[in-house]
Amino acid sequence: MRSLLFVDDNDLLAETVVMALGNLGLEVAAVQNAEHALTLLNERRVDAAVIDVHLGDGTGGIELARQVLESSPGVAVVLTTAYAMPELDIPEGATVLEKPYRFGDLFLAAGHEPPLELPSSLKVPSDPSDDASW
Repeated sequence: MRSLLFVDDNDLLAETVVMALGNLGLEVAAVQNAEHALTLLNERRVDAAVIDVHLGDGTGGIELARQVLESSPGVAVVLTTAYAMPELDIPEGATVLEKPYRFGDLFLAAGHEPPLELPSSLKVPSDPSDDASW
């Protein structure tokens, strides 16, 4: 995996992911909503899209995942959530990761082996402002 689209309305979380995965040599683009994600996908190709289920205003993460799967074949779609998901209508072809998750799990969910230099304990918090979730 060389390029990743990260869609989450939490700026601090997005900055954390961009910095951590960028340091591993990945090209990471972070956007806050579905509209920006679809615009970016029309402009360039990515290997994977990591999408938060609960985006703020507008199109939700599940609908965005459906649109990405339909319009961008070959892009691995990973939905993330910090909430219980018993009745979510997850689109076929998408993988779900519960927050907090390890970066290595993100790579595996996207169908790629994590880089060897990735510490196994490095994880994405459910809320970066909450030190306890690190």
